[in-house]
Amino acid sequence: MRKRLYFIYVLFAAVFVLNSCSPTQIDQGQYPVEQPNNTSITTNHVQYCGWQDYITDGTYTIASEGFQTGKIAKYNLATGNITNVCLKNGCRHPIISFEHTMSDNCPIPHGSTLFFIHNQKIYYKYEISHFDEEELEDFGSTKVLRRSVFASYDLTTGEKQHILEVEKNDYEQLYTFKLVGDYIYYFRYIAQVEKPSTADDYKLCLCRMKVDEYRQEILFDLSSAFPDYPQRTLPMLLAVDNGNAYFVCNLTGCVFYCSLSGENGKFLINAEKEGFWGIYDAYGTFYLDGYIYFAKYVQEPQKALYLYRMDAETGEKDILTNDYVKWFFVADNCIYYEMAQSIQPSESQLNEAGAVGSYRYTIKRMELDGTDSHVIGHIDAPNAETARPWGVGNKFFIQMRWRKNISETQTIMGHYDVIFDVTDGTVVEVGKSEEMQ
Repeated sequence: MRKRLYFIYVLFAAVFVLNSCSPTQIDQGQYPVEQPNNTSITTNHVQYCGWQDYITDGTYTIASEGFQTGKIAKYNLATGNITNVCLKNGCRHPIISFEHTMSDNCPIPHGSTLFFIHNQKIYYKYEISHFDEEELEDFGSTKVLRRSVFASYDLTTGEKQHILEVEKNDYEQLYTFKLVGDYIYYFRYIAQVEKPSTADDYKLCLCRMKVDEYRQEILFDLSSAFPDYPQRTLPMLLAVDNGNAYFVCNLTGCVFYCSLSGENGKFLINAEKEGFWGIYDAYGTFYLDGYIYFAKYVQEPQKALYLYRMDAETGEKDILTNDYVKWFFVADNCIYYEMAQSIQPSESQLNEAGAVGSYRYTIKRMELDGTDSHVIGHIDAPNAETARPWGVGNKFFIQMRWRKNISETQTIMGHYDVIFDVTDGTVVEVGKSEEMQ
């Protein structure tokens, strides 16, 4: 009877995944999909935009669809065409994979998190959902377990390699992989006793492994480097530079750094003690040449954001503009940002950003020190709002989310993309998807 129950559960899981967890279908006539060939890209230069890693050669960009959601895909920036980087013919890219039936169905499942690309290999993380077979056999339990997998996928051969796997629970998890030089840096909770059973048995450690060798090296645990750091909160590794690791944490509003040995720890911003709240990497957080660029909430109005630059050694902070910003992007020699459309500190700035309801999105550029701020163009997009940008040479690839009410009970929602040329302000629309709500 137990074995019969087991097979019923597995069959139900497979049917559930195949019918309920398939990704939203793209209208192929609106959003062209190229054949999965010539997927390699001609440079290994990785740009970090504050939200996700991606790679570009100026013609193609490989990134997660929908910005950290959907499939990892390759975009033709001239046409908007998409190539699935998974080379497996007929792959459905399921959202979740039950280990018994679907672990080999897709090497890069829908919803995988893209971290970086090196030597034509994508490095990413995904989760496998599976049942505890012993519990099913002994008790008929349907408890679902989740395993986090950090893996690489060769864009030229289709070869997949599992690098790290952990059984995901309240303690054992993998976070924030970043390639710096020849090393991959990441956070991982590591047990400090032989048979861990509580949260106190684990410590959050910064680890690294040499790329292509994948032998784990534990650098330090966070609680030793920063005894005052709030426990059970997870910082993001922002950068590794000149022997130091820099971190930012949304939950605490802290920015801090220490050496790679965990020594000489220093808070650049300790929000609780300083009352300086609002460091959110969701709006973009950049490290460049000894400075950290970040957006911070203005106390009033609540939806406004200021743009700051902070010395990564001293913690000295400067507001770079009195404009309220929506998103920003730090390039090699300047900063680009969008003015918050309906909220500005002065009437002239509000007019510059576009009056409420005008659907005009204003893009500005300034020097890294905040000087020479000026408008470089606009995006006119009725019934839409802008989302996070990718910077590609002299162009931005910006997603526009839109909605349209077709009845009192039905709404069509979707997105399309615009290519914004920073040299002349021209805008080209590429691609479109939609779904009924």
